[in-house]
Amino acid sequence: MSVSARAAGNSAESFPTGACEAPRAGKDRARRGAGPADAGRLSAVDQKRFEGPLQASRRGRWSLALAAAGGAGVGAARQQCAEEKRKRREGCGRRGIPAPEEVAAPLPGGDTGTKPPESGIFGFMINISALLGVITMCIRYLLIEKQNESSHFIRSSCNVFSLCIGLMGCTGMGIVATFQELSVPSVHDIGALVAFGSGVVYITLQSIISYKSCPQWNTYLVCHIRMAISVISCIAFIPMIVFASKISVTKIDWTPDEKDYTYHVVSAICEWTVAFGFVFFFLTFIRDFQRVSLTISTEIHEDS
Repeated sequence: MSVSARAAGNSAESFPTGACEAPRAGKDRARRGAGPADAGRLSAVDQKRFEGPLQASRRGRWSLALAAAGGAGVGAARQQCAEEKRKRREGCGRRGIPAPEEVAAPLPGGDTGTKPPESGIFGFMINISALLGVITMCIRYLLIEKQNESSHFIRSSCNVFSLCIGLMGCTGMGIVATFQELSVPSVHDIGALVAFGSGVVYITLQSIISYKSCPQWNTYLVCHIRMAISVISCIAFIPMIVFASKISVTKIDWTPDEKDYTYHVVSAICEWTVAFGFVFFFLTFIRDFQRVSLTISTEIHEDS
């Protein structure tokens, strides 16, 4: 067998029979003229031979057409969604309210308090909380001083030091409310550090004072609850500072695929844990304050 014959045989084996014979049959018909008998013979015999490749070709063309149509549809839908978000954001901006996609989730942190009008409400409520904290700490100081007159369970200087630490924490809360996160971030962070750090020290000192006053002025159950809250707050305060220091950018709109998102979430969770620790700790003062009566007297001194 010659080289050309072997090449022809190999080429015939490597390609489907229908694909090779389709142009050949067309050339034979064109050369000799397609009569009625040839047309009938081709339609009966060649139709079955070419039916598989033709259907596969049609399916391929339809698949490509559907894929192109689907891609165009997805692109159009995305463009329409982006246009709707832009219009909604512009409309909310004209009315002075945040767009729905710009409203932060409950976690992390107090991010919703950095944009007006939420920032005004946030600062106002924080200042009220700081004022109530000062009143509570002063009443607690006077109560311990009165109890210590008869029992002498602690030194008066320890009570004064605890009050000063608590007032420092309330001052930090005022700094947080006045200097907000996006306007003056460095001062805001310092105020938050002072507020949370002083608050943790204050509740820890008050837990120790409570144990000193047992069992005459407190029950051991209340002391255990206060100490447990203090320990949890101390544990949460450390990772709050560590992860907050790792955040490299100050922003409020976070997405899960961003670099420091995990640090932000963990720091915010710890921040909320410490904040709720303060609230629950102050609630344990209710039974103590029920046994106290405060009287404000007014005296007018005439000039001599």
